[in-house]
Amino acid sequence: MAGAFLDDMKSAKPQSFDFGLLQAIGHHLPCFVYQLRQSAEGDYQFLYISDNCLDIVGLNAADVMADSDTLISRIHPDDRAHVFSGTTVAVKENLGWQAEFRVIKPNQEIVWVEAFDVFERNPDGSVVFYGYAMDITKRKNNEIKLAASEADFRALVESSNDIVYTIAPDTTITYVSPTWQDILGHHLNDVVGKTFDNFIFADDLQRCYDFMEKLISTRQKQSGLEYRIRDIHGNLQWHTTNASPIFNDDGTIKKCMGIAREITDQKTQQQHIQQLAHYDVLTQLPNRSLFFDLLDHQLKVSQREGYNLALLFIDLDFFKPVNDQHGHAVGDEVLAKVAKRIGRVLRQSDLIGRIGGDEFLVALPGFYDRAALEPAALRAAEKVRNAICETIYVQDLRIELAASIGIAFYPLHSESISELTRLADRAMYDAKRQGKNKVAVFNPIDHQSR
Repeated sequence: MAGAFLDDMKSAKPQSFDFGLLQAIGHHLPCFVYQLRQSAEGDYQFLYISDNCLDIVGLNAADVMADSDTLISRIHPDDRAHVFSGTTVAVKENLGWQAEFRVIKPNQEIVWVEAFDVFERNPDGSVVFYGYAMDITKRKNNEIKLAASEADFRALVESSNDIVYTIAPDTTITYVSPTWQDILGHHLNDVVGKTFDNFIFADDLQRCYDFMEKLISTRQKQSGLEYRIRDIHGNLQWHTTNASPIFNDDGTIKKCMGIAREITDQKTQQQHIQQLAHYDVLTQLPNRSLFFDLLDHQLKVSQREGYNLALLFIDLDFFKPVNDQHGHAVGDEVLAKVAKRIGRVLRQSDLIGRIGGDEFLVALPGFYDRAALEPAALRAAEKVRNAICETIYVQDLRIELAASIGIAFYPLHSESISELTRLADRAMYDAKRQGKNKVAVFNPIDHQSR
């Protein structure tokens, strides 16, 4: 089990989604969800794409997964550089990625889509993107019409499902379309003439001020601002907006005109995708990728602050027969209960992660006194072992488990994450050799002859 984990670390296979859950989510959203791998050489492969891509871009999900170029080649030629350069910048600067671009459907119809990504880097140089894309053709057509003919402005915006507004350079709202009242509930007379700080959530105000400042200083269209706004009942909604300056005859900015769209459901979905990308769906613990990111940060803090840390490698004993005899559904429920038990007996500051199968890692930071580290780690490990040994009841079954736990110390045994993990893993096998259901501390002397 532990050996397989170490092999996974070397091969750096991306953490996989619960595709069944994604498929269920996808049926209820105006978007398709995807998982896309970019190799170190720059080749793309869709690891997953939900079936409703057929409704949006006219392509069968199975065909796209069989050949990613089925979809990628249909990105409009004028938009490809924008899409790929934006992805490169997002990965380089460790940012989320968002882009609007056109896709040419097999019937030659052109649709606009807006895509959002989060990503995970792998040690082999590949990157796995987790994202979703939605059809924004109607909104883009509205934007094009607005830019082309302000004379048709009012008739167009009052039939739009989005909020159309104009705002003075001092942030006074000078016009809002009736959709504002439909979505937020405020009467239009209570909105026009007020500055936007009367409605925007306080934590997002600075971002809105920065957006306005950039809009005015660059004198060019700005897009992609996301912010929270309170409705008439005080509830927060997520909105996104694009805006463009409107000029007087002398070239000064008269006002700014924008389109705002409620994206509360999409933000919830985006947060869910981020959760799936970084957390184990079954136990809700950090997955392997996130755990090692958090551990790396913790080791840097430990080095700066001069304290010690213990790493516990936990492998469940007697878990395989649970799956073999009762099925994986029971096994999954057992793992979820084990994860809760581990969290219940540890400190809030301790890091816990499920790294695969029935293996868990725990980091115990914050020990300035090295002499106190080992006794404290042993006490924590015994608490975890005893908690796991308690009978687990699942579907009228009595499940008896145990745990073998290995411990290694930073910086005593190693200052490297991979080496520290390897040594804790070796100590865990020492515990198994002692008869299982034991706790063992890595002893370099014991391993010198091996």
